[in-house]
Amino acid sequence: MTWAVWGLAGIIATVVMDVASGIVRTTGVTHGAPPQLVGRFFASVFRGHITALDPSIPSDAPFSLGFSLLIHYAIGTALGLLFGFGVGRLMNSPPPWWLAVLYGIGTTVLPALWMFPAMGFGLLGLRGPRELRLLRTAIVNHALFGLGLALAASLIVPRFR
Repeated sequence: MTWAVWGLAGIIATVVMDVASGIVRTTGVTHGAPPQLVGRFFASVFRGHITALDPSIPSDAPFSLGFSLLIHYAIGTALGLLFGFGVGRLMNSPPPWWLAVLYGIGTTVLPALWMFPAMGFGLLGLRGPRELRLLRTAIVNHALFGLGLALAASLIVPRFR
């Protein structure tokens, strides 16, 4: 039961991240990679091209939002499970909110060290177009994921212990 709850916490954290990051994006503070490029990255990974985009996938290839969201939420679920596994081994009570936020920020390593370089934007996305604000967007979004995880860890997880 605990694993399912931490998976649910990961889903909740991803919803919080998506909603809050959409709001933040309207301010111009963040932007991010185009959804088509993210879809192309995920498709490339599934084809075995984990360090660079699959050149056989055209840059204008259509990708459904459902495809990207399914992968996005699967990753959020897995990250929630990973956090729950680590926290479950370390403490019996809900983790402090700041630990979940730090964990969320720490998950920025996935886009910064893997996704951005695979998209051709270099480590940390530093070679990407400035207007995409890749690293800033990743840090903000993943901090929001951590806040969502903290919220779920304090409100949802204890109900199932």
